[in-house]
Amino acid sequence: MAIQVKVLKVDFEAACSDGYVYGKLIRKTAIPVYIELGKQMIRIPHPADNTSTHYKLFSGCTVYFAKEEEEIDNADDLDSLPCESNIMVTLFC
Repeated sequence: MAIQVKVLKVDFEAACSDGYVYGKLIRKTAIPVYIELGKQMIRIPHPADNTSTHYKLFSGCTVYFAKEEEEIDNADDLDSLPCESNIMVTLFC
């Protein structure tokens, strides 16, 4: 599975292999996510990319999903949140 997640610029700049990031999975509504990043990979630009948007690609990520941001902020144990492992994630800002 591959997903695209919108993150704040400061989080985008800090994102690196084996790090973590908070963001929003954009669907019909924005879904708050916490991502344990895997390995950063080289991303080949797509013709449909917005030239003012920045992208980073990571493989082997674990993504935790929440209904509200507070669920992630207050989660003492992330295992209480639904998650998917081994996900390809494109971060953008």
